[in-house]
Amino acid sequence: QPLVVGHYRSLALTGTEAVVDRLVSRAMSRSLAAGVYPDSVGTHQIFGNVRKDPNNVLAMARPLAVIVAGLGEEGKLRAVDLVYTVRQAVIAYAQRLAEKEGGPPAEFELAATLIGSGGTGISAGSAARLVAQGAWEANQKLHDNGWPQVGRLVLVEFYLDRASEAWRSLQVQATAAPNQLKVVGFVQSG
Repeated sequence: QPLVVGHYRSLALTGTEAVVDRLVSRAMSRSLAAGVYPDSVGTHQIFGNVRKDPNNVLAMARPLAVIVAGLGEEGKLRAVDLVYTVRQAVIAYAQRLAEKEGGPPAEFELAATLIGSGGTGISAGSAARLVAQGAWEANQKLHDNGWPQVGRLVLVEFYLDRASEAWRSLQVQATAAPNQLKVVGFVQSG
């Protein structure tokens, strides 16, 4: 799955971004050094991953792509901004799929970190709801344009307590808006 990560305005890649940068042959670092890396709310950049696993010649590159969504300055991110930046990033990736030779898929899977929850003001649970809301809003626009839509969103989190908080928050949201969100399964280690 392509992976969506967030980036607060910074001169360095840290945490998840630094790890993922190594998986895409440091393409993200080169973009940051060139001054074109997305750091404002609503900006995004897609990094395709062509690097194969050197330990397994049969494996495909993982993640398939990295979609970086700009978050602005740390501590100033508002919920509405997070929804907007995720929506725009998802639409951009779907547009790229729509332009592929051989025709686009009807749906695609997407993975995302708990974007924005590493800073101040947005909890893991809030981030999960806001990322899901951004993907849902993107699907509305994608449907109107005939582009592929997100069929499944997988949220990725390293820490079990944060993953559990995100899952509980999504359960509440799914109960409140069953026509927008369906939570499938439980937190899985992997």
